[in-house]
Amino acid sequence: MALGATLSNPIRARAPRKDLFAASDREILRRYNAMVQQGMRSFSIGLVLAALKICKNSRDLGSGRKIHSDLVASGDNANVVVANTLVDMYAKCGSMPEALAVFRGMDFHSVVSWNCIILGYAQSGDGEFALELYAAMEEEGVSPNRVTLLAALKACASLAEKGDLSVRSRCLDRGILIHEQAARSQDDLEVAVATSLMDMYTKCGAMVEARGIFEKMERRDSVSWNCIILGYALAGDGSLALELFERMKMEGCVPDSVTYVAALKACSSLAEAEAEAPGLDGKLVKAGSFETGRRIHRQASQGGDESDLFVATTLVDMYAKCGCMAEARSVFGRMEEPSVVSWTAVILGYAQTGECELALQFYARMKQRSCVPDAFTYVAALKACGSLGALERGRRIQADISSAGLQGDVFVANALVDFFGQVGSMGEAEEVFQTISPKNLVSWSALMAGYSFQGNVGRVLELFERMRREQPGIRPDEITFRTILTACSHAGMVDRGKECFEEMARVFGIRPGLDHYNCMVDLLGRANHLEEAVAMAREMPFEATLVTWTTILGACHKWKDVEAARVAFDAVVAMDRKHAAAYVLMSNIYGFAGMWEEQARVIEMGRRNMEYDSKN
Repeated sequence: MALGATLSNPIRARAPRKDLFAASDREILRRYNAMVQQGMRSFSIGLVLAALKICKNSRDLGSGRKIHSDLVASGDNANVVVANTLVDMYAKCGSMPEALAVFRGMDFHSVVSWNCIILGYAQSGDGEFALELYAAMEEEGVSPNRVTLLAALKACASLAEKGDLSVRSRCLDRGILIHEQAARSQDDLEVAVATSLMDMYTKCGAMVEARGIFEKMERRDSVSWNCIILGYALAGDGSLALELFERMKMEGCVPDSVTYVAALKACSSLAEAEAEAPGLDGKLVKAGSFETGRRIHRQASQGGDESDLFVATTLVDMYAKCGCMAEARSVFGRMEEPSVVSWTAVILGYAQTGECELALQFYARMKQRSCVPDAFTYVAALKACGSLGALERGRRIQADISSAGLQGDVFVANALVDFFGQVGSMGEAEEVFQTISPKNLVSWSALMAGYSFQGNVGRVLELFERMRREQPGIRPDEITFRTILTACSHAGMVDRGKECFEEMARVFGIRPGLDHYNCMVDLLGRANHLEEAVAMAREMPFEATLVTWTTILGACHKWKDVEAARVAFDAVVAMDRKHAAAYVLMSNIYGFAGMWEEQARVIEMGRRNMEYDSKN
């Protein structure tokens, strides 16, 4: 928009004219231009503010700068109301350095001035500096109002959302102090502040505190409900999230598109923890989560929310995580303009369900449709290549990553290390690993996993010690120890494996999980320590699974140990009497021992159980 010549005379502000409130944007700008071009001695501050508001709403940074230039030339840029509006305009247009320059040039900062600059930095993603400004405001003795509290809480939430555990801890401490300030002024009872407090607590992982605020609210709107439901979903408590979703409807609050996104994410959370079972087509699915998700899908469709891009994308992701790719693809096919997130969900879904060729076909189609992949897309495509052992195709994706300028992204680089490790190209895995700076735990674990897959236990242990030496701030996690124990198992290093297993809790405070115990059972079984393996299966603090006892039975077959085999076989059949492999292994073990009657009995037992189940 043309804004005319620079003012030559000082501005004498007068009150905004009432007719400005009814004027269109075009009319306001016409009046502003006329005023500037005529060099009026009497200047309407209301007209300036109205013009700046138009620039702010339209994100027209160039025109906003021109008005600022006019104000500097006229000498009225020091007016606190005008300066506040300039700060707000620059912030909304995304130019925080210019907003800060105006703010710092002010002789006096009102609470509105502080609100504009703090909220600007919070909304631009720089929560750290927003909180520094909030602290500076307190030092100047300016009392925060409700808007300030909202801005500071948003800063805490945005900083916690993208930070690690230590960052979230610091944000939580600061958020508690802001909560105390809000409580003193009773602003914490207001819906917007209470909802922002809940959002801050959920982003910091403090769901108990978030729930406490939620239950104290006298009036809850859809934003409040969405916040708490999404908080539980993202915290991995899908069951509680869905309970609140049902309660929301019972209390008469109508779900919106954001609610359905939160509820579907809760289904995805449940799917990640649910055991797979064969579906009608024989493919493994998460049946319980799938049925719940499909019911929520129907409700979203009835409310007209399925067409919402975010709902549709979350549906694709949910069905994919449940292993139901036909439904995921059906929803995807109805989307007019699938987003990069939608494409990535389908690609990752096919990769995770073992249909890796389809995953790579969708990756190719995505590029053909001119939808630009992001870091997550490349990671999903690399996962498919790794499962296929497709080295050359993975290299082409690596070239795409370089063309996109993402080779320095640690998330993508870690996926490349993992891919090259899976296909056995450890030289290329090492090359990518060396480029990562700084390396995180995933970087080290990916390289260790590659060498473990190759059976190079010496290199795995060497990397583990090097990680501890070079980056003592990095602490190994459950995945790291699973990789080490697997490597020790394949190399037959029983004593070293036992040492690592014992160090998990004693040195690093990590409680071994079922996977770690199964690794130890495998380690002991491979080394013919079958009595120890059986003892561990019986004594571990988890119920031994089919995998546990099948692993022992397989080791008994290798070492022809009849007594341990009987224990493992009885346990397997008690869990799954149709487990054909168990009957084959046990009959072979009896055959090796020349125990023909026992062999015949097991074969007959297997035949009867198979026939019984087929008839029923």
